[in-house]
Amino acid sequence: MEHPAISLIFVNYRSARYLEKALRSLFRAENQGTFEVIIVNNDASESKTLHSFQRAYPIQVLEAGGNKGFGTAANLGAEAARGTVLGFLNPDVEWPGKQLEAIQEVFSSSSEPAVLGISLLDASGKEARFGRGQEVSLLRIIRNHLPLQNTSSREVAWVSGGALFIPRTFFQKIKGFDQEFFLYYEDVDLCKRARQEGAAIRFDPRFTVTHFGGKSQDSRSLQKERYYASQKRYFEKHRILFEQQLLFLFHRFRNFFL
Repeated sequence: MEHPAISLIFVNYRSARYLEKALRSLFRAENQGTFEVIIVNNDASESKTLHSFQRAYPIQVLEAGGNKGFGTAANLGAEAARGTVLGFLNPDVEWPGKQLEAIQEVFSSSSEPAVLGISLLDASGKEARFGRGQEVSLLRIIRNHLPLQNTSSREVAWVSGGALFIPRTFFQKIKGFDQEFFLYYEDVDLCKRARQEGAAIRFDPRFTVTHFGGKSQDSRSLQKERYYASQKRYFEKHRILFEQQLLFLFHRFRNFFL
């Protein structure tokens, strides 16, 4: 294959049975010569299954050597990518139809760096709450628990790493995902650093994937532990000390707030 326009990168952890469905829908909808698929495997127990997919689909499978977290694995996939645009997708998604060519045109039509987020829909067609958002602050965290509004937003502060597209050269310039985020907030951090470099962060609901949500997660308690640890790291990296201290209190007494 010549250099593809888009490299689609999936990070697998306990998601092989869902990933096969994602691949089937993707290769059914899109022209194979225009994109490549790279799967980075964080789960050694599913290696045999993932490599078996190569008999049905022209994909590349990379072994991370254990569960390295999303950011580390995603960076590994980006290093192997050949496309001019990188697309990061959750493994538990379904691709609805032909749209990669139009996504590529979004980047081709402008010389300015940009990060593009597309809409994550649940099985009923409703947009996921945490698919994109405004600048992260303590007030925003509290407001995020209110009903989702403004689904037609075009420019936002961050978009979800579950469906995120970015020029490969710009991704390299900002040094990819911060690998200190094991899971959660690595996408918010990436978008923050992209904006600091002058990039626009765009959310375009014309493009969608159906996301079945949380299929690769560990226990609920571990999920929460990782989420709040990443939130704390983000505040330490990007927010003032006063907000960091308030976040500590919020975490300690969050059951009273929510």
